[in-house]
Amino acid sequence: MGTSKPILYFVGLSFGNLEQLNEYYEVSHFPSPEGQSLSNLPKPTLWVVAYKLLDYIPDHLSQNIVVVCDKHQEEEALSHTYLTDVICRENLSIKRLWFIIEKAIKQVSRAQKHLEEKDWLSMIAQSTTDIVFILSPSGAILYISPSVTNILGYLPEELTEKLAWDFIHPRERSEVCEIFNRKEWDKTRSVYFPELHCRSKTGEWIPMEAFGGRLSAQTQLDGLIFSLRDVTTQKQTQKQLTYTEHIISQIKEAIIGTNARDEITYMNPAAETLYCTTSKEAIGKSLSELLTMHWFDPEQEQKFERDTQSLGYWQGETIHVGSTGEHIYVDMSHNTVSYTDGSLEKLLVIRDIRESKSKDFQLSVSELRFRNLVESISDLVWSTNTESVFTYISPAVEQVLGYSPDEIIGKPTWLLMPLVNVDQNMAYFQEVKSRRGSFSFYQLQFLTKDGSTVVLEMSGTPLFNFKNEWIGYQGIMQDITQRINSENQLNRNLREKETLIKEIHHRVKNNMQIISSLLFLQAQKIQDKAILELYADSQRRIKAMALVHEKLYQSPDLSRIEFNSYLQSLVSMLASSHRSSHVELMAIASETLLYLDIETAIPCGLIINELVLNCYKYAFPDGRDGKIYVTFHQDEKTGLYQLKVYDNGIGLPEFVMETSTLGMPLVKGLAGQINATFETYNDNGAVFVITFSDKTSREMPSKA
Repeated sequence: MGTSKPILYFVGLSFGNLEQLNEYYEVSHFPSPEGQSLSNLPKPTLWVVAYKLLDYIPDHLSQNIVVVCDKHQEEEALSHTYLTDVICRENLSIKRLWFIIEKAIKQVSRAQKHLEEKDWLSMIAQSTTDIVFILSPSGAILYISPSVTNILGYLPEELTEKLAWDFIHPRERSEVCEIFNRKEWDKTRSVYFPELHCRSKTGEWIPMEAFGGRLSAQTQLDGLIFSLRDVTTQKQTQKQLTYTEHIISQIKEAIIGTNARDEITYMNPAAETLYCTTSKEAIGKSLSELLTMHWFDPEQEQKFERDTQSLGYWQGETIHVGSTGEHIYVDMSHNTVSYTDGSLEKLLVIRDIRESKSKDFQLSVSELRFRNLVESISDLVWSTNTESVFTYISPAVEQVLGYSPDEIIGKPTWLLMPLVNVDQNMAYFQEVKSRRGSFSFYQLQFLTKDGSTVVLEMSGTPLFNFKNEWIGYQGIMQDITQRINSENQLNRNLREKETLIKEIHHRVKNNMQIISSLLFLQAQKIQDKAILELYADSQRRIKAMALVHEKLYQSPDLSRIEFNSYLQSLVSMLASSHRSSHVELMAIASETLLYLDIETAIPCGLIINELVLNCYKYAFPDGRDGKIYVTFHQDEKTGLYQLKVYDNGIGLPEFVMETSTLGMPLVKGLAGQINATFETYNDNGAVFVITFSDKTSREMPSKA
């Protein structure tokens, strides 16, 4: 630093005997600084200033100040911590002033040396990526290295003179403060925090590793020096390592690590389970003590040796024989890892495939079973792609179409169809394709190899791949040519039978009309009115039966007739035979179509004929006017049919039910023939009710 004298500036102080200071110091005196600027002065070693003129000292020069004040100003002056010393005027003398100046100069010298020490430490701190900082005994940051900007985001000047623990996480702060509060701390002792969380400028808590200790006595600095190392990456690496170890411990594949001498160095839990041992027992042992490899053939063993030596990798299936002697089918990958120091490690990843081998065997057996089934049935099993091209067809195609499967596979379906049917069939399959739905029992014609035509009935379902994309159809086809021919022949026979039955009904009706005509001709010669009436009744009965055969002849169903239509025709026929009467005959038909078989319809027709005739005969004597009603319906709840004949005449005479004439006995006999109940009573006229079930119900066997 040279031999130049320390510079002293006296401001606002006027007393003599300062010349003796000139021998040791370079003294300048400013009795009254008002009106003059002190900013351009060189920086002094020490200021000696009257307290009332303290504000005139420039900020950039305001260091190392001794203040002279009155007694009442002493306490106020002491509150300025940046002052070097404070003296009262009452105690001021040249001797005391000299003593204070000497003391202050020494203090400034020590501070300067401290600054030089800090510059030396700063130069060291700037050469490391860790954060290096110096703390005062009170915990204030005296110095912090520039690396704090890269790690925590602060500029060094933003943290200088701040308390260090203000930047430490609250849950760790008390422990740190406890260390700083120790009054007697061994200077040789160091402190270590494996993890402290420091607040960054953005508010994030950064994990740091902290090393620290007292500054050595040689530095002449009192305080603590610390270094902080960001362990974020280290923690992430450790976390990733822990996570990886967890994954390895959880995976089903067995993992075994060995060194170059094939001594086991690592084994995961899956390997422990597979080879019935523990890591503690296995580590350090030779791999051959744990397992022996059996090869399927010598060539596979040679390939293993060749690949592991030249490529450092081999993968394939083999058999391991464990220490228990159990043979284990495995899929193994063998990796050799080389390090820069020349060392080697081997990693075996082993998957137990015994279950999959068993499933593969079962699958192959199942596939063989179903293939034999498909190839042995007479129906055709087939599959097509999205363009309706055959991708598979079973061998039965040779029996049906005369082609071998190889001749069919790869060809579109329409090539095997007659040209006249191609458009219709293609339109159908296009519609099925658009909705990607199933289809069943679709009949289409195919051409055989010899040019003849067969009818096949096809059913199919859509095929989808693992992405749920439609890839075609699969299904079966059955040759129904013989069935179609048999059905056609049966239909021809049925039509012939229907024609024959219709002809029979037609002839029965005609024959009954002939009988009715003969009776009519015979009646022309009879003079007795009673006998003549019997002939007329017989004619009406014959016409009632003939009308049933006429309806059957006209019906599309030759086994039954629609009875309401028959009822209307029958009532019209009966009404026309009594034109001279003043009685009106009406049929009230059900709105629902009701069908009766011939075995029920004929008795019902005869019953209606007899009951209507009784009404004509007995309900309206002496030529009275009246009405006769005939109704027929089916009860919705019971399913029973009800035939009802009633009038608004004088009521039913008692002798009618007891008469020995043909009418009532015939009605009772016909009702019994169809298992009907027969009721008769008077209700503003005679009422006759016949209730019966359909033929199917009547034919059901009764319960024991």
